[in-house]
Amino acid sequence: MNPTIGIDAIPLALVHPESPFKSISEFKKSQSTDISELKGFFGALAIGVEVSDYDNFKISFFESLKKAFEDTGYQASKEYFESPLCSKDLRQFTEGEQYIHEAFIKHIKQHIKDVHIVYSAFNPWRIPEVTILGRTRTPEKVHPKILAIEHLNNSFPHICTWKLLNVIRTNKCKVLIDHFGAKRTKAWEEIESSSIPLEVVFKGDECDPLIATADILLRYLTDRIERNKDGYDTDGIVKNLKELVAENKIVIYKINNQDYPYITPRDNRNIPLRKYLRRPVFFVLPPDSKHVDFSFFVSQSSGRKFLSHIYRQNACYKKFDQNQDRSIIKDGDYIVFLDDAGKQTADLIQISSGDSINIIKYTDIIKHYSKGL
Repeated sequence: MNPTIGIDAIPLALVHPESPFKSISEFKKSQSTDISELKGFFGALAIGVEVSDYDNFKISFFESLKKAFEDTGYQASKEYFESPLCSKDLRQFTEGEQYIHEAFIKHIKQHIKDVHIVYSAFNPWRIPEVTILGRTRTPEKVHPKILAIEHLNNSFPHICTWKLLNVIRTNKCKVLIDHFGAKRTKAWEEIESSSIPLEVVFKGDECDPLIATADILLRYLTDRIERNKDGYDTDGIVKNLKELVAENKIVIYKINNQDYPYITPRDNRNIPLRKYLRRPVFFVLPPDSKHVDFSFFVSQSSGRKFLSHIYRQNACYKKFDQNQDRSIIKDGDYIVFLDDAGKQTADLIQISSGDSINIIKYTDIIKHYSKGL
């Protein structure tokens, strides 16, 4: 069996204490045009976890998760061990979150071949402006911070994939990547032309064990680096990961100024991901009530059952977006509705699409789970 790499990424925004703005959102709300006022480090970090046998790894993931909970003394219902748990799921264990991360990594590391880490490190003094969107319109020049905040943060999973292309080709890896949104780049064009086996997973850290492992490693690493006040560079990464992962398994790559021609948006078109999506996709229609948030459902016990059912189908899910998702839904996908208004909307989507789309009620999925279907 060929090896598999699961990739996840997170944005990094370390605002300097002396900055007049304490966050990116605060800077945007101010409508200031002087990016120099937003002081700090802005970039991204990605991890690609490579395993030799993906099917065996999935079994090991849940075994390691159970052992981690046993080691730390925290209790969780059985649904928590029937679909991937990511760092977001573990936050409810507050004080125990970091300990569960560590315990999990200690158990799962023997099943990992390599941990590929990609970080960004730009030098704005050498290149104070970056040209973007120059292929089909008048090019724009932006500060590297703007590039990181507006483009890099959303696109880093595919940039990590591009940086690992040599490894992927050499080892003949299949690539599982957390869903992302980005404008077309030269990096993406090289990924497409490489014809590597690529699968993009909505909510990858909740639906796939390998991507979830990358997510947990990211959370553990960033927590350690910030707690120890180290840098997001090779030294800081190795120092804070080598206690749990052997150094000979840590492979580090840097995205810097030389990579600008590959990672900057070439035009204003989105990267087309439709043909790479893991299927089926469960598109969940948000509840009609404005008083009930969509995230409420997946955070409850029934939500874990919902995710477990999806995992059994080797599927993924996302909140349905009327403006974007009509173009990507296809035969075999599911529309999940929560109330009567949702059922009517689902029927209309099915009719307008012309595809054989399944319509199912959220509570019926929970019943399927309870029956072991």
